[in-house]
Amino acid sequence: MEFPRVAAVAASPDCRIADLWSLSEGSSSWSIPISHSIRGGAEVERVSLLNLLNNVSFSSLAAGPSRNVWELTQNGGFSSHSYYSELVKGSNLADQEFPFKIVWCPVIPPKVCSFIWTVYYRKILTQDVLKKKGWSFPNRCALCGCFEESIDHLFISCPFSREVWFMMKAFVSINIPTQDISSVIKLWPRDLSQSASSWCSRVFLHAFCWHIWLERNRRIFKDLSASPRMVSFLIARCVSDWLCAGNKADRSATDLWLQLVRNRLLPRPGPFLLQQ
Repeated sequence: MEFPRVAAVAASPDCRIADLWSLSEGSSSWSIPISHSIRGGAEVERVSLLNLLNNVSFSSLAAGPSRNVWELTQNGGFSSHSYYSELVKGSNLADQEFPFKIVWCPVIPPKVCSFIWTVYYRKILTQDVLKKKGWSFPNRCALCGCFEESIDHLFISCPFSREVWFMMKAFVSINIPTQDISSVIKLWPRDLSQSASSWCSRVFLHAFCWHIWLERNRRIFKDLSASPRMVSFLIARCVSDWLCAGNKADRSATDLWLQLVRNRLLPRPGPFLLQQ
């Protein structure tokens, strides 16, 4: 609620609450000093503001500068969690089945978590979605070139993606998915122990989806391609970097694991360049 006319004639627009509120003999009162006499709409606003303020009282006003207090937390500080909880209270906005502990992982960059969030709700712009939005072009998967592109095909049933799944199964404790991608995210193992292997399994899904999407875009927009083995190694390196950055694994141990992955997937020495 705003009172612009009262603010325009206020004697001290930048005054503190303590300047407007007084307490004497157990009763409180509010006063709004104005610079000149008012009438009409400004007077109506002033009366409305005083009626509103009369419902607000304080036991005391501490000395010192005023500060903002967030009533939804015990310490008075703002938190996104408390705001969201209050926002969805009593509504159907809260998705009780949303796998937030899988999607919002603390060791993964926020932009990747946001991407997995859009994947879970099937909102990424695959070619079938673009055609529904009115775009006209032949729908063909950029990874395999054999089937139409959809979100489930891209991450689950595409021969290129499934080859990456099978390659990474030798290094990470995962099962090859057969459901749609939203179900895969929802049912992803929830082992929340602090072991390095547990964290490796937790972040693998993000790294897999992220690099499959990057490879898809690289082929479409840059006309460059990488082999399934190279994409698998990039996924493994991504997992290693995330775990080390989040202090969830020892760098020397992950380096040995990454070297093992590299030797098995990319046995030939030399630079591994993308092909055009």
